[in-house]
Amino acid sequence: TNALLRVKSDPTADNRAKALLKFDLAGLPTQVGTATLGLAYHGTTPDGSLSSTATVLHLYGVKDGSDTWTKSAVTWNSAPGHDSTGNGVLPANVIYLASTTVPAGARTGDLVTFGSAALANFLTTQVGGDDVASFVLIASGSQSSEVVLHVSNQPEYQPPFLLVTEASSALTLFRNSTGLASDGSEDLLIPAGDGVANLLKYAFNMIGSGAGQGTTLATPNAAVLAPAGTAGLPFVVIGTGPDLGKLQITYIRRKSSSAPGITYAVQFSNDLGLIDPWAVNGSATESATSIDATFERVTVTDSTAAPTKRFGRIRVTAE
Repeated sequence: TNALLRVKSDPTADNRAKALLKFDLAGLPTQVGTATLGLAYHGTTPDGSLSSTATVLHLYGVKDGSDTWTKSAVTWNSAPGHDSTGNGVLPANVIYLASTTVPAGARTGDLVTFGSAALANFLTTQVGGDDVASFVLIASGSQSSEVVLHVSNQPEYQPPFLLVTEASSALTLFRNSTGLASDGSEDLLIPAGDGVANLLKYAFNMIGSGAGQGTTLATPNAAVLAPAGTAGLPFVVIGTGPDLGKLQITYIRRKSSSAPGITYAVQFSNDLGLIDPWAVNGSATESATSIDATFERVTVTDSTAAPTKRFGRIRVTAE
């Protein structure tokens, strides 16, 4: 219930202090583009300033499984990622995110902020998980140095905050880089006259200089994915062995972790949707092979064996 957090380095172990923070992430975007964590400085001298030397603070994120601590019960020794040999933290339980320097002469109310790509990535991993982000603040240095920060909602001081922006989806970046309309109105155009819409070339990694790719959207390219390929239109085969007689569709998919801005739905029908509507088969099985940080090769196997007629398609939808 203390309105202040103390973070202190000191040659004497008993004089050291570190701080814990916890934020509820409910409502944050699932893909964080930029992030800043901020607190208000509280002076430790009569005039509200830091008395002498600057202090370097380090921000760590607490990994899931180690952030179940509560304010009323946590102690120095039970703090997540606690390093019993000093003022540090254990890498097994925490992730280094950022550092900042509180300058000598800082005044009460000055903002102390941390910002980095690592912080944004950490928040992305926490959103949709337990929707809670915990942080550890420590000070470094061989000399005694202390920073006090506000954590209360006193109106005269800024309470701790997280300022985030949503990451631009890869689809938005693709539209910008290829000159397509930002509102998606040109996604279904076929400038190359090859029957493959712009959105499908994006979805199936068909722009580039490699196998199965064309250099631009205007370059004719209707290449079909090779069995171990990384780009191209989906291919369909009839399964063998335990999948004998079952329709199998293999395609390139952008990983959800890359903020693709699209969804993929593998659908089946017995008559091209004339009477039997196109639908995802909940009994179909899926296997995925990672290609890189952005793409994976996916095979979906239908559950219907040796049908008289069976058709498959992949529906790609911009979010």
